[in-house]
Amino acid sequence: MPQLRPALDGVGAPTAPPSPRAALFWDGTYWRMAAVDAAGHLQMDAVTIAGLDGALQSVATDRLIVRGEDQLFSFRDVLATGQAVAVSGADGYTASPAVPGDEIWVVTTVAARLWTRPTTAHTYWNHHDGVSRFFYHDTRAIGTAEWTFWGGHTYLDASDVIRVSFAGCLAGDSGEVVVTGYRMTLET
Repeated sequence: MPQLRPALDGVGAPTAPPSPRAALFWDGTYWRMAAVDAAGHLQMDAVTIAGLDGALQSVATDRLIVRGEDQLFSFRDVLATGQAVAVSGADGYTASPAVPGDEIWVVTTVAARLWTRPTTAHTYWNHHDGVSRFFYHDTRAIGTAEWTFWGGHTYLDASDVIRVSFAGCLAGDSGEVVVTGYRMTLET
């Protein structure tokens, strides 16, 4: 059986299907034949594709899902926030603002102080999913409005806070908690 030869344009690309057995691809202007290497594997040149959006026939709101993407680092914004509020009661605590639902906070420093009286200890807690986990304790004579500090890494997600309890505080006292670090985008 004779081999059919395709009609070629000026750049050597077929303008019509050359053979019913050929693997063909339409690039929007020309029919292109797929190349096969010596081992018989299909070879495609993606350089002629203008962009991934075009190749996937997607729109600007689509996103590519990549296996392991939950392990990729993301940076949304600087985290630098705090608040001064009344403590929860005698020997009670105050807390940082809560994490919004679409973020993860990587907290690298926490500072706390009680505005109204000296204390004997500050205890730092990561309050995650309704459970407080201790991560730092400073026991000494701490003066009125004197800061205590912690540095490291602790992580918070939606509605989590950093709590700091003040040994020696009374109901009605005011405490302050400041957190810094960075905000990450929560991927869904």
